[in-house]
Amino acid sequence: MLPARTRRLFPYLLLILLAGFALRLHLLGAANVWWDEAYSVWLARRPLPELARITAFDVHPLLYYTLLHGWIRLAGQSELAVRFISLIAGVLTLALAYRLGASVLSREAGALGALLLAVSRFHIWWSQEARMYVFAACWATLALWLLARQVRLRERPFRVRLGGWIAFALALAAGMYTLYLAGLVLVAASGAALILLVVRRVRWRWAVEWALAQVAALILYLPWAVYALDKIRSQAAGAEFSPDAAFSVYALLLAAGISTDIGRYLWLILPYGLLLIAALIWIGLKRRPEALALLLPAVLIPPLIVFGLTVIDWRFYRPAPEARYFLLFAPAAMLLPAALIDGLRRWRNGAGLLILLPLLTVAAWSASQHYTARYLRDQWKSAAQVLAAYARPDDAVLMVSGDRYPLFLYEYERIDGPPARAVPDGAPLLTAENVEAQMAQAAGGAERVWLVGIEAGIQDPDGLARAWLDAHYRPALSVNYDYNALVLYTIDGAQPALNDGTPWAVLPTREFRPGDTVHLGLRVEAPAVVEMIHESGLVLAARTIEASAPALLDVPFAVTQATPAGRCALRVDGQEVGQVRVTRSDPLLREADVPRQLNARLGDSIELVGMGLPRGPVRPGQPLIVDLYWRALQPVGMDYTVFVQVVGPPNPASGMLLRGQHDGPPVAGSFPTGAWPAGLIVRDRHTLSLDPAAMPEEGSYTLIAGLYDPATGVRLPVSAGPDYLGQSALDLGILTIAP
Repeated sequence: MLPARTRRLFPYLLLILLAGFALRLHLLGAANVWWDEAYSVWLARRPLPELARITAFDVHPLLYYTLLHGWIRLAGQSELAVRFISLIAGVLTLALAYRLGASVLSREAGALGALLLAVSRFHIWWSQEARMYVFAACWATLALWLLARQVRLRERPFRVRLGGWIAFALALAAGMYTLYLAGLVLVAASGAALILLVVRRVRWRWAVEWALAQVAALILYLPWAVYALDKIRSQAAGAEFSPDAAFSVYALLLAAGISTDIGRYLWLILPYGLLLIAALIWIGLKRRPEALALLLPAVLIPPLIVFGLTVIDWRFYRPAPEARYFLLFAPAAMLLPAALIDGLRRWRNGAGLLILLPLLTVAAWSASQHYTARYLRDQWKSAAQVLAAYARPDDAVLMVSGDRYPLFLYEYERIDGPPARAVPDGAPLLTAENVEAQMAQAAGGAERVWLVGIEAGIQDPDGLARAWLDAHYRPALSVNYDYNALVLYTIDGAQPALNDGTPWAVLPTREFRPGDTVHLGLRVEAPAVVEMIHESGLVLAARTIEASAPALLDVPFAVTQATPAGRCALRVDGQEVGQVRVTRSDPLLREADVPRQLNARLGDSIELVGMGLPRGPVRPGQPLIVDLYWRALQPVGMDYTVFVQVVGPPNPASGMLLRGQHDGPPVAGSFPTGAWPAGLIVRDRHTLSLDPAAMPEEGSYTLIAGLYDPATGVRLPVSAGPDYLGQSALDLGILTIAP
């Protein structure tokens, strides 16, 4: 039966664990795998002997990859599935943090520490990554708790302690098999044990048991150390960290899970650093040597090791300092503010809230920033579907991608297509001297060759792979994804036949933000009209596609800042085939939303609905932001350039009327006029730099704007509304320049 105090805390502990689980599950799969995660999955897909061999050359040991190897065969390979095992480790760490805190402080302090860890952006972040760092932190917390438990049991018979020592040795070894830096846990445990030997005056038998347990951990680790010692690749460190910078980063990570722009967050770093110092002082005053011995390393070791990694030439392991290397002892470090909060609570009821509430407020703000950045982009999902639709078992799939291949393979290996090969193989670049041998070997005489170009300029800056294929094959299918491409080459250049089971419509993701492209894969065999229709009923874009034989066509729709936020339906000849959600863009604008209405017409097809300016006078040397609100009355048919100018009395020094200017395509080039749908109000922002030398005197100037053909420089005439300079520009009004 649980002790009475534990039973009293049990509902709160359960809520903390459930909250930690929910925070780590939220949007777990709603973010693309990044390179490191893609590499984890790629490696975990290998057979276990190959996995072990490759990992020996890697900068991390094999335990996490082995666990992931089994996990993906059980749970699948979706973004959510490959990360869920990290979520499990993260939630287990919450429970272990409670146990550690309860052992060296109090049950209440342990619960508070688990709460702070549950809402920590830093820990949530790495509990949502398919990497090994949260596992290493879990093993470290387990080892520290087991050591604390052994200290408490030091007067009990050896048979009672034996199981704890075995578990302690296994936890240390598991940590080192997960992350090389986890060897620091052994260092921390050794330091803590030595302190306790002196302070607690434990019997020598306990010291021998502790030493043997650590030797056992090293013996368990020895086979891997011997196997990998001469294989592991050294990794150069990045910019040097000073000790104060390393401690500042650690404090900021613990406080808010942020590791960049340190100067901006001094208001967080300094109070949190003082909080940690105050907690250590309080623990010392309360004569808690176990807590001080086990928790002090959690504050000192991470920043010191990150500092050391940058200034010492480590032969065996020298990674660039990253936020993730601070995670190892973060769960233990979270117990320090918890100890102070618990102490204040005991001193005066409610006093602990003075620290707890600000910490929870910062955590809530920071976690919201973490979730805001999470959404699932296409990132080669559409390309993998094209390969699934057309690829045959005897095709050759060549990746010209440098070290980016795991990102493509994460998507591609989920469709079980023909094996993909990296080009060049064993050479840094494709050159005129090696291209023939490299490409001929990779193509292997196949009748059909797929060229996957992922940032191909990394290893093929001159496009030699494509030139070789153009000389030996004929292109049969090509799909572009921003600056990347997927091209099928065949002997005769004939359009490939679709594989059986190809779906009618393929839409890999559902959320899109400015800068993304909706890639709708559509199986058609006759001409069709494809439309993207906003929930308001406005047709945002329409494409007429041609097809004379069954084919999976890529129908792209660009999403810009001016694409109105909301749900959009994709329709083919009036039939809906899918829905997407546009976020983080401007809302659907109506005339009432325009700050100052002008309703001026340029040519026959474009209207300047209005404009917006910052309030107050403008000063030379400061940027002037001008928002123009355009609307296409009908399809425009060509791409115009926008000009915005400040003109006034002749400059006494130069005699020029022009005092400031900005020319550029609308919406920073992301939404050309030829793509404007009729009826959509487009907010177009221009920033003018007003040179003080061109505006030596204060006064009133005139702001003008218009459109012109970039090929000829001919301005679009003003056909209605206010005009200026012979109806070649629009008079936007008077601009007051302050001294």
